[in-house]
Amino acid sequence: MIDKRYFGDGLGLNIPDYPKVLNNSSIIQYDENVFVWVDETGSVGGVASTLEQAEAEIKAYADAMDPILPRPHDLPYVTNLLNESAALFRERNAVYKDNFRVVGRIMFAMFGENPPELKTEADYNRWHLFELFVVKLSRYSINYRAGGHADSLDDMIVYLAMVAALDAENGHRR
Repeated sequence: MIDKRYFGDGLGLNIPDYPKVLNNSSIIQYDENVFVWVDETGSVGGVASTLEQAEAEIKAYADAMDPILPRPHDLPYVTNLLNESAALFRERNAVYKDNFRVVGRIMFAMFGENPPELKTEADYNRWHLFELFVVKLSRYSINYRAGGHADSLDDMIVYLAMVAALDAENGHRR
């Protein structure tokens, strides 16, 4: 996504409410008549008033740069995968926040410098489900004031039932 710092406040763009990444992931629509296109580095290449104008500017830029720079379409699968992954990260991180940074703190708070010793396949299976539960619990906690996170709550129920089954198989439950 384009950062508001690149535009200042002078263009009157309603950035928080409108940005749409169009089918061509190089074009972002910020308002009914504001189409921003970015170059292969992610820098702003130009601002156009129509989608067609933005597409024409991108083509002209690409044609001019062809002899100078390798173009991202040389590896379309890689480019598309990276763009889709970045979009997925933004979408999920909007819900989960920086949860990937939280789990380590939780585990360290519980176990400190003396984590459980994993010696067997059964130990690893049990730990894996326990760790998934902690991840889902932290995601739910991050969204607690907004009503929680239903998917994480459902997953926690399943993971805990699976841990209980493993505990029973290993003689740790009645």
